Amino acid sequence: MTRLGTVFMPGWAPERIVEVAGAAERSGLDDLWFWEDCFNAAGPSSAAIALASTQRITVGIGLMPAPLRHHHLERVADGRRVDP
Repeated sequence: MTRLGTVFMPGWAPERIVEVAGAAERSGLDDLWFWEDCFNAAGPSSAAIALASTQRITVGIGLMPAPLRHHHLERVADGRRVDP
């Protein structure tokens, strides 16, 4: 079976995750992917935000460097600190 998905671009503001995830799901896409590298962190927290705001779409994470995982969650949570 063929699946169709999209990527949440690392340069996009994390505040757009809910909007983009919802649009992907409403458009019938199967997957939404987040990726990380040494400069674009927060795959797990970004995926959690997308999963919490959708019902059906599958969320994937590419490469996860450990040092910077919670950056997006802190931004979406109005600066509240998330300790790793």
